[in-house]
Amino acid sequence: QLIDEIGILEYAKRKRTLDAVEQLLEVRRQEQWLKDFKGQKCEVFWIYGPAGSGKTTLAKKAFENLDLSYTILGSSKDPFQPYSCIEDKGRNIILDDLRPNAFEYADLLKILDPDQHDKMGPARYRDRPLTLEKIIITTPYSPSEFYAATKNIDAKIDTYDQLKRRIKKIVKLNSKNIK
Repeated sequence: QLIDEIGILEYAKRKRTLDAVEQLLEVRRQEQWLKDFKGQKCEVFWIYGPAGSGKTTLAKKAFENLDLSYTILGSSKDPFQPYSCIEDKGRNIILDDLRPNAFEYADLLKILDPDQHDKMGPARYRDRPLTLEKIIITTPYSPSEFYAATKNIDAKIDTYDQLKRRIKKIVKLNSKNIK
């Protein structure tokens, strides 16, 4: 919309300033959300099954049935790059087709922590302030398979139980769900 109003050249000239303003708005939005969401828990749902079993469709329908807007994040290179907490759809995300090692295991545990809300989503150019209330993970891996396939884990510190306790509900789809 801004490009339409001021033109692409003017937008390009002011890109650094606009990025700084967006970053400030994100921080302020997260600060307000932290006050509003205090005492509540982020809910994490894990949907797994083979390709084509309807994992992403089920995740979308879950949010739509609750009348919640959401953002789908799925790039294995930079999952949080398109994320913005400025919009309400940033409160609910689908981490689509999540694979082991898409995140450092410690970062994934922080993102999924139901009680710790002041957190950042790792992104290539700058980490994103998060305002997550509901997270749905779709993946071909069960949580235990996911943990077993994750590399560079210090098993004494980074246990499977840390992942499992963050997940409110696990849903397994099978090839019968494929349409």
